[in-house]
This record gives sequence, C-alpha cells and structure tokens, in this order.
Amino acid sequence: LELCGMTGLPESVADRIMREIAPNCGGRLWPAEFESILSRLKMAQLLFGRSALPEDDTLDADEPGFGVPQLFLVDYDAQGHRVDTKSGGSLHEFFFGHRPVPRWLSRRGVRWVHLDRLNLKMLLSLTVKYSLHPLGVEDVMEQCRTKVDRYGEHFFAAVEHIYLVGAPAPGGSQPVRVQGSHISAFCSGPPNLDTLVTVSQPDRSFREDWPGSATSSACLDNVSGTFTAASAFFSSEGHDEWVARLRRRIEAPLSRIRERRAHFLLLQVIDICADELVVVMHAYTARVSRLEEDLQVEGIGVSADWLEELSLIRLQLAVVARRARGLLRASRQLNTPDMRDDLTGYLRDIADHLDEAVDDTGILVEKCGAIINSYERLLEREQDRARQLAGDRLNNTLFVLTVITTVLMPLQLAAGVYGMNFEDSSTGKPSIPELTSARGYLWFWIGSACYLLISFIFAAWLFSRNYKASKPHQLLDKAPWAPLGARGLEVGLPPRLTARR
Repeated sequence: LELCGMTGLPESVADRIMREIAPNCGGRLWPAEFESILSRLKMAQLLFGRSALPEDDTLDADEPGFGVPQLFLVDYDAQGHRVDTKSGGSLHEFFFGHRPVPRWLSRRGVRWVHLDRLNLKMLLSLTVKYSLHPLGVEDVMEQCRTKVDRYGEHFFAAVEHIYLVGAPAPGGSQPVRVQGSHISAFCSGPPNLDTLVTVSQPDRSFREDWPGSATSSACLDNVSGTFTAASAFFSSEGHDEWVARLRRRIEAPLSRIRERRAHFLLLQVIDICADELVVVMHAYTARVSRLEEDLQVEGIGVSADWLEELSLIRLQLAVVARRARGLLRASRQLNTPDMRDDLTGYLRDIADHLDEAVDDTGILVEKCGAIINSYERLLEREQDRARQLAGDRLNNTLFVLTVITTVLMPLQLAAGVYGMNFEDSSTGKPSIPELTSARGYLWFWIGSACYLLISFIFAAWLFSRNYKASKPHQLLDKAPWAPLGARGLEVGLPPRLTARR
C-alpha cells in the first residue's frame, strides 16, 4: 500500500482491513482483493482525505465548466428503470457501496452514470471506481476533438457538441443562436456492456473557435433591422438538454434502449448529438432564406448589418461543417464487430444524417456566397447609375448654359452695334438710321422678343429630343429596389432543402 502512495496508514487499520477482507487466510490476499482494498482507500483519499488536489470542490472557480459536483444515475433493464441523484453525503454510498439490484432489475441490468460538470475529484474518483483509462481521463480534462477510441475491451467517445439555444424562430425571423458543450463517455466493453459513464461540460474552446464570439455582447433588436453580431450567447442554457432527451427515451414505454446494453446507450448519445446538429442546420437554412427574401424585397436598401450577418453565417457554417465531419468520423469508428452485430442499421442511420448535414452545409455556404455576390452586383450597378445620373445632370446644366449663351449672343451684338455713338458732324444727329426713327426703340424690343421666343422654343425642342434619345441607354431600366427575380438575379433554395422545409 505504501508503494502505491497510501502512506501514513496505521498498523491497526491495516490489520483490521485484513481481518475484514480475509479473516481466515493467514495474512494472504488474492490480487483482486488487494485491488479492491487499494481502490477504496484511494477513493477515500480523493474524496475525504488530503491529496495533491485542491481541497475546494472546484478545480478553478474562474474556469468555466467547473462547478458543484452532482451525479445522475439511471439503472434499467427491459422490466423497468430507476433514477437517482447523488451529491454531498450521498456520494459515500455510491462510491463505496454496490449497485442495487431491485426485484424487477435483473443482475445484467445497465447503469448510466452522468457527471453534469467537470470536477477533478469526482472524475478521478470515477476513474478509480470504474478503472477508466488514463488517456481517456486526460482527453476529458483537455477537451479533445471529437473521436472514438477503444482502450482494451472498453470504449471511449468524445463529442464537440453544438446545439441551438432556445426554440427556432419561425421563418428564420431571428438570428441563429448556437452554443457548444463537450461530452465524454466511457462504455464498458464486452461481455458485460453494463455501464456507461458520461461527463458533460461547457466547451471552453467554443468562444475562440466560433466566428463572431468577440462581439457577442453587441445584442441589438432585429425588428429595427439589426441583429446580434455573434449569433451566439455563451450561457448554460440548454447545456444538458441532451441528458433530458436521453432520459425520456429510457423512460418511454417499451423503450428499445432498455432492451439493449450500454453500447446502444452510447450510440444514442451520438445520435442525439447528430440530431441537434441537424436542427442547427435547419435553423441556418431558414435564416439564410429570410435574408435572401430581405434582399429581394429591399434591394440595396437592406440594413447596414445585413451583409455583416450573412458573412458571419458563412464563417459559422464552416465550423458547423467541421464538427459534423468529426462526428461522422466518430460514428464510423464505432463500426466495430462488437457494434456491428446488432447495431449496423443505427450506425448507418446516424452516418446518413451526418452526411446530409455536411452536404447541406456546403450548399448553404455556396448560397451565402451567391447572395453576397448578388448584393455586390446590385451595389455596383447602383453606384454606376448614380455616377451616370450625376454626369447627366452636369451635361444638362452645361447644355442650358450653352443655350442661354447662344441665344443672348445676337442680342448682345445688336446692343453693341446700336450703342455706338456715331453721329453726323454736319447735323449732329446719329448716323444710324434706326436711332432717328420715331418707333425705333419699340421695333427693337418687338424684334428681340420674337427672337427670344423662337430661340427658346427651338432650345426646348432640342433638349427634349436629346433626352428621349439618351433614355434607352441608361444603365438600369428598373428601380434599384426592384425584386431580384425581376432582374434574373434570384438565388433560390436547392430543391432538397426546399423539400425538407
């Protein structure tokens, strides 16, 4: 025991242990008996004694995902089930007792143990009790990528789980809110297949991995034409929704889960994660369709955050696709002889859903790119139209100034001629005959008025003729807010996504 780290144990305690475990064996123990003694002493050291771990219940109070430990237990078989919760003082009974066997529960019943938040003492105690592999425990603490491994006869699965926060908005009227969690599962292997241990914790890498998380505090009202910049709220809402769904499946009448072993329960965990990922994809499909409709109705008059949200969705879909591919690889890694015997159809169904989700993600990414390109073309055409209008306005102004100058030039010439002070030296009268006429001044204005009237009529006819000639050559024959479908720029839903909606 001292070689295994159990130092400071009084001799009287060791003698008492020997008398209780092997009273008539002359101080000798079987290896299995010694292993049982060591595991219980190690659990006592972890839970109640002094160890290298912090004495506080949490590993780090500031680190997200570490909280008050609580164990959720479900014992079931084909005849029935029992649900229990262990925390505080009741943990002693769980770790140092044996699995109860009610009258309705056969000795080959299945136990599901769920740790709702990562706590180092609890995790290591579970490691000692169920002989969990140290590499799997390390993956739990470090939150490894989605994968499935087999350590000896036992299975280990880790899932980077993403789920929708709240109910999906009808018709994609609200931005998509997504949260991430990390799920780890240890499943006992054949021939028993009687225990599943799961650990759920918030995904610490989600804030860094999810595009737009740095601006998640910019939460605006969508009704006024704005949106939540990050499309995600980092909260614990829905953190363990998959646990409630799995429990409902177990408690359902004539549940198929209760008719099978722990490896089928592990498969159900992966199936729920795949289903919630598909729900996220459906929410993004509805939201992208809504943004496309906004562009068709308002054109370039959409809100300033419209393009930013669509670009952000495009980046977020890339993360969704990566996690969907990871989950798809994990489901294929479960396709082992132990799983393949009676679960081949379930594995194929999960793979089909994930394949479809990956394909839909690629389609939505391309659709977002097409919508953004359509918006940029509309914006470019509107800018060309604005430049054309500014040029036409300048040309019209120059045309009016030119006409006025041209029309008034003869009058200026006439005014200059008749304003010259030439006179006859012998008589002292003006030498221009019209200046000596009694009605010369009247005839001058009558001639000037007729000239101006004819000139302006001609100028108006010329301006109208030039305007009609230039109108068919305008860059846009429709208003900039006309629907995209009227211009041949509509980007519709793929037939498969339309059928699913």
